[in-house]
Amino acid sequence: MPCRSRFRGRLVGLVFISGLAALGPVSPARSFEVGERFAAGDWAGHAQYDDDGTGRQSFSLCLISAEFDNGMTLAFIRKAEGFAFFISDPRWQLEQYATYPLTVSIDRLWSERVEGRAVLHSVLVELQPELRVWDALSRGRRLTVVSDARRFDFVLDGSARALDRLERCFRDHSRAVVEADRNPFGGSSNPFAAAPVAPPQQAPRPPRPSLQLAQLSGLLEKVVGVEFWVKPAAEVDVSLEMDYVYGVGDLLTGFYWEQLDDGRSAERILSDALAALQEGCSGPFVSGLRASVDSKRALRTHGSHACKADDFFADATVIAWKNGYATVFVNTTDMADAQVAEEIGSAIGTALAP
Repeated sequence: MPCRSRFRGRLVGLVFISGLAALGPVSPARSFEVGERFAAGDWAGHAQYDDDGTGRQSFSLCLISAEFDNGMTLAFIRKAEGFAFFISDPRWQLEQYATYPLTVSIDRLWSERVEGRAVLHSVLVELQPELRVWDALSRGRRLTVVSDARRFDFVLDGSARALDRLERCFRDHSRAVVEADRNPFGGSSNPFAAAPVAPPQQAPRPPRPSLQLAQLSGLLEKVVGVEFWVKPAAEVDVSLEMDYVYGVGDLLTGFYWEQLDDGRSAERILSDALAALQEGCSGPFVSGLRASVDSKRALRTHGSHACKADDFFADATVIAWKNGYATVFVNTTDMADAQVAEEIGSAIGTALAP
């Protein structure tokens, strides 16, 4: 069963999973931007825009995934070239880009011998562009992947809704034109070929963060009071989902990102963030939410997480704006400087949403 946490802003050093699972031949890492983020039940997804080689970002794919109680992740990918899924486990040690013969089946609706490709801690499986595959995934109850050494079973709770939302993401961002009634492909024998009613149009760039670099620098200058640095997250590490990363020397590292309303309250976003931090703690931890402040423009809430075993402290600020956006700041440091992170987080939140 998928777990309930849908927080995908994994913090320090976590790999941006959709970059690993791109269809087609493996290519050198390119810069990318995350466009729309969305959710469907326990599944969380996003659209991805990649550098087209000219410095501009063009639509690449849509991805939706669920994390299961055993720590594994199942994700589906939709892009112009096809449809795929991957399974991932951070504990796996795989020979990179090695291929493995697999048998994939969905109940008794569909079964096929396929090839899986290892990328970091994941195995990617490209599927044939056939309507029966999509129908089986939408109607099936269990996805089974069998390798030469092991069998993996995934309960497909909410998969029909998740795949429908994935297809809607692909249409919205690729501007693909398809006829759809009962299913997203409208009964076409080749669901990945857009109907010839209208040619695909150039997809717009995803919306930029509400705070531009200069604005964030001005905010930090106001609340930090000492020398700091701030950069787009992709310049620090292309695997980071955040919009910006900032820091005060070696004392503190902070993360900022903006997301559209996905149905969660500010408190739920914060609790999901703290839960993700707890998952990464190797020993005892203490975390919790502090009192929220509600105003005409936004609901602001704060929380903190202390992992004593790793000498790690994080202060999180979430501002749920009445216009449907949520702003998230996470300041991280060691235990000795916890007060600094708390003071900066509180000052940022108060400055933005007093």
